[in-house]
Amino acid sequence: MLNIFRGNWKLKYFIYGDDEFLVKEKINSIKRQIEPSELLDSNLSDLEGKEISLDLLIANATAVPFLSNRRVVIVRYWLGQFQRHVGSAKVKNLELQKLVDFLENMPESTDLVFVENELLRRSNLSTLVNEKFEVFKCNGPNYSSLFQWIQDRANSYKILIEPSAIKLLGDSIGLNTRLLVNELHKLNIYCRDQKITKFDVELLVPSSKESNIFQIIDSILERNLNLAISKSHMILDQGADIGLILFMLARQIRLITLTKYLKKKNISNSQYSNRLGLHGYALEKTMKQELLFSESQLDKIQSKILEIEILVKSSNLNQRLLTDRLISEIFELI
Repeated sequence: MLNIFRGNWKLKYFIYGDDEFLVKEKINSIKRQIEPSELLDSNLSDLEGKEISLDLLIANATAVPFLSNRRVVIVRYWLGQFQRHVGSAKVKNLELQKLVDFLENMPESTDLVFVENELLRRSNLSTLVNEKFEVFKCNGPNYSSLFQWIQDRANSYKILIEPSAIKLLGDSIGLNTRLLVNELHKLNIYCRDQKITKFDVELLVPSSKESNIFQIIDSILERNLNLAISKSHMILDQGADIGLILFMLARQIRLITLTKYLKKKNISNSQYSNRLGLHGYALEKTMKQELLFSESQLDKIQSKILEIEILVKSSNLNQRLLTDRLISEIFELI
């Protein structure tokens, strides 16, 4: 039987998850332990996948740091392969014991970091990792946890931000953790460590104008007249064109119409995503909006959009007036 619990183990790292930015962020925090930082490259080994052998791993991890306090060895997507490789055969058990013995006696000056997409399947090796390694899960937020994730990140950076600004930032950027963090820091610099407001997000975040257009479309389709008009005035004042509102509204009506058609076909839930080209929150929202309209109402809305498009191209009427007319006349139809 393999002896995997002997001796005093030094802290090692097992990082897994589907968010590349969060994985990289955690690895960078470990790299920063190397001092002086100018010697990072001389004391870093970054090994990946099929190029790695057990002997190569051991050689890199037992090397003496060069004029530094530590050495970091990153091993990407190898441990899972190694686990699948070792089995009941005696020679493979010897390989596993060789790995265990090496880990037990690894120099204190080496930080070993295993990176995988997911946790190891249950085995002696996974037990070793769970018991003797510091394990970090690096999955990004989902739509239900996004706003809280932004708040937690802001707190960790000691950034002050209003709830309404968090919501707009999340609606604008979505689940892109790298971009969310970048925008948080950019907003904080602009606000000079004062509380970030919704206005600041509208001013500085490139996607917020597009997000406001989505909010206009949702407000129209969910029968919120006052919000639809106020939001449309705001983005028109920011330089947006009525053509973008018409395009996005027509697009959403087409998606709702297609959803209604697919519903009659009794397709499986998983097929909706492929047929509509939507995922996550956008798919859920479209499925809910489909319930709000009859086929006749959708046809009338499409005709109204076309009518306003013709007016935009053939007249010099004010865009705000045309937008108000579009919204109010659609409300009369639904």
